[in-house]
Amino acid sequence: MVFGATVFGGIHVGAWNFEFPTRIELIFWRCASVFTAAFGLTIPLSALPMFLKREEEIRFLLPPLAFLYIMARLFLLVEIFRSLCFLPPDAYVSTWTTNIPHLT
Repeated sequence: MVFGATVFGGIHVGAWNFEFPTRIELIFWRCASVFTAAFGLTIPLSALPMFLKREEEIRFLLPPLAFLYIMARLFLLVEIFRSLCFLPPDAYVSTWTTNIPHLT
């Protein structure tokens, strides 16, 4: 889970400078992708209080962080498909078919 969460968030951090329909969605995208990548790294750290005999910290912090993680992943997945409706006109220009003679 640690590796998967970090990779999932890291891939979406790669879209840091992509175009989004609104500035707010760009900011939400950046926050959600960074939080998703960072959450994977906090999972091993959340086990540290267990070794220090402070389990109440885990019960207090982990559920809200897990909820925020789920919301961040859902936002990223929904925003991916929502952004398809707002593609720039250049996205509809076919370029790869010019390299195949029988398709042009």
